[in-house]
Amino acid sequence: MAIDCGSGESKPMLFQYLPDGPNGPHVVASQGTKETVAAVTDFLAESVKPDKGWGFLQQQPEDIKNAVLLPRHFLQFCCEQREIHNSDYVIVGVSAWFRYDFMRVAKEEDDDPAADPEVAARRAAAIVQHNKAKALIAALEANGFICKALHERTECFFEASSVAYAHEA
Repeated sequence: MAIDCGSGESKPMLFQYLPDGPNGPHVVASQGTKETVAAVTDFLAESVKPDKGWGFLQQQPEDIKNAVLLPRHFLQFCCEQREIHNSDYVIVGVSAWFRYDFMRVAKEEDDDPAADPEVAARRAAAIVQHNKAKALIAALEANGFICKALHERTECFFEASSVAYAHEA
């Protein structure tokens, strides 16, 4: 299974290897849930309520009326999906949301925080967000998930290939 974490949504994708078929061995892919969940950046923000409610979690927060998405909810989602689909090997794509936070930090480093207090505040917020992303990756890996980050050019190649393949199908 792979948890596809895009810039706008996250979803589990199931892959099954079939050794026999009309054209020989092949892989069948399907989405693991009917609905997608929020982007990981929403979980990292710790201030966003889920647009589609909390139905993506089996065990929902106690104060559901006031609850906001937290990094631990994304970890819980991943753990629940692994259990639901009985997946031994789960890859979590971290490229988009980890790079997003990293690029925000790098951008802020180009500015002079000493010259402008707003720059200093934005830089501090970007560093906090980046550290949350690193902590979530560490928590995912500690729970047995394989976190994969692709270089942006490699990711673009895969996205372009996917679109070309879908267009031909």
